[in-house]
Amino acid sequence: MHQDDAGMLENGDMFWNRKIKSTLLKKVIPLFIRFGEEEKCSPDILLKYGESLIDYGLDAKVYNTPGHSSGSLCIITASGDLLCGDLLTSSGQKPGLNSIMYDHEAGNHSLERLKVMPIQTVYPGHGQIFPWVALKS
Repeated sequence: MHQDDAGMLENGDMFWNRKIKSTLLKKVIPLFIRFGEEEKCSPDILLKYGESLIDYGLDAKVYNTPGHSSGSLCIITASGDLLCGDLLTSSGQKPGLNSIMYDHEAGNHSLERLKVMPIQTVYPGHGQIFPWVALKS
């Protein structure tokens, strides 16, 4: 987990450190997604931008990609696989940024930073696996 999201676990608050303007959204989402006092804990590992995962048995690096949350992370393997969590999705007509972005400007900036990376295949948190070139078309 990235430090910028650690407070979600430590405080049992999934909205911690997120830019959310809608008070309705803050009240409705917890009705569908249970996360609170009982789930409080501390992250086992805090990952940083550019950190290698080789010590964990994966030839990959971690990149902080804010947008869905401040501490959103993507992992890019040496072979060009992108595990992007909730930054990108393919559940719409065309792969792109997830529709649930708490900071659209940061999400767009994160996507732009990824465009220079040697990515081949995208594994999103939602939707189907897709080739990186699908984002460029």
